[in-house]
Amino acid sequence: IINNENEIYEGIAEIKITVPENSVVYYTMDQTYPSKDNGILYNKDKPIVIEDDFFWIHAVAYNEGGFRSDYISDLVRAASVETADMFDIDENGIVTDYYGDVNYLKIPSKIDGISVKGFADKLFSDTNFQAVWFSDEITSITSGLFYGNTNIRYVDGLGIKEIQDESFYNCSRLYTVNFPEVIEIGKKAFYGTTQLSGISFEDCTLIEQYAFYGSIIRYVDLPNVKTICAYAFEKCPCIYSFNVSELIELRGRLYKDGVWYADNRFLQQASVYDVLNFENLKSIPYG
Repeated sequence: IINNENEIYEGIAEIKITVPENSVVYYTMDQTYPSKDNGILYNKDKPIVIEDDFFWIHAVAYNEGGFRSDYISDLVRAASVETADMFDIDENGIVTDYYGDVNYLKIPSKIDGISVKGFADKLFSDTNFQAVWFSDEITSITSGLFYGNTNIRYVDGLGIKEIQDESFYNCSRLYTVNFPEVIEIGKKAFYGTTQLSGISFEDCTLIEQYAFYGSIIRYVDLPNVKTICAYAFEKCPCIYSFNVSELIELRGRLYKDGVWYADNRFLQQASVYDVLNFENLKSIPYG
């Protein structure tokens, strides 16, 4: 067992692995699966220390007879908390500049005693960090915040309720986002996110037009979404699971790889989805 209770850590993370009796454990942190040849032998008296970084730890145990266990894996994230002098913030709570240089940034809820309310347009479009953790008190990712950023891979925002227009536009390395309380996703918010693996937003009720255009998402889990706007999933050829069981309204056409809905009928290739439930759907405009 990889003892990663916090999932996300501020500052330094110390990770321990439970070693089975009469066994040894090897682990890797380079995306490969460990063996006796390429793994690092785990020392149960010396935890794995991580600072300003994030990666998957893969581990495997060998017993005295040399038999191998199943692999176990866990994503470990340790964010740096920047000091106030790394940001500029105006009297309205808008962060206007950032001067830091870290790999994994935690954005504080207050800077110089001022609560963070938003961010300047495209503020993080040209930054080098690969992961961001928004403090829980921050509720909105403002328009164009990461526009065109090709470094960002992971974003956490446990208090985020709104993702505005073009927030992650063409973020081609974005792989995972964690916004459990998001309610609205704006126009082209995730347009061109060609490595985003899937979305699961339990509380989301509105998806604006072109929101995920050109993404390679494989699963869509939006159990409480009420409205999806035109072309929200156009050019998304990899979707295999599509859960929108509370959907009430489609505005314009909803595309998935050339398949579209109109006139209260799902016209083509319904079998491409593992989950397809439109029992509550009341409005699908034609054309």
